[in-house]
Amino acid sequence: GVPLEAANGPQVKDRLRSNTEAAVAAGVYGVPTLAIGDELFWGLDAMPMARAYLADPGLFASGEMARVSNLPMATVRPR
Repeated sequence: GVPLEAANGPQVKDRLRSNTEAAVAAGVYGVPTLAIGDELFWGLDAMPMARAYLADPGLFASGEMARVSNLPMATVRPR
């Protein structure tokens, strides 16, 4: 294993900071977040939607999914 004191080292903190900045830049809002292509699925309750998207990548391009994608969002993390 890795010694506990290694978690406090500057390399670990730099890596955490870098990963956090990359997640914010990608639009990640919370955890867990699953990225499939340009789509982000946030929260465990989104996993069925992610599976449906994997089965049909055009799922969000038409019908009701396309309509709701144009509704206002309550919050958006700036990229």
